[in-house]
This record gives sequence, C-alpha cells and structure tokens, in this order.
Amino acid sequence: MRVSLFVPCFVDQLPPQVGLATDKVLKRIGAHGQKELYLVLIG
Repeated sequence: MRVSLFVPCFVDQLPPQVGLATDKVLKRIGAHGQKELYLVLIG
C-alpha cells in the first residue's frame, strides 16, 4: 500500500514520539511512502 502523509505546522507543538509512532504504525500495516521535503503550507 502506498501512502502520503501530510504533516501540518501544528505538529511542531507535539513531542517527537508522535511522529515516530505514526511512522512505526504505517510500516507495521505495510504502508510505503516517501517524504515530501519541499512541501510548504503558508497561511
């Protein structure tokens, strides 16, 4: 399964473990994706 995960600005307010746990769960269910390094949301 291929997925795309959008990480909004407010994620900066969460502890790093939230992002790591999300990645771990997605890998566990067999999801594969790539990180969008140049995706920017302004506004």
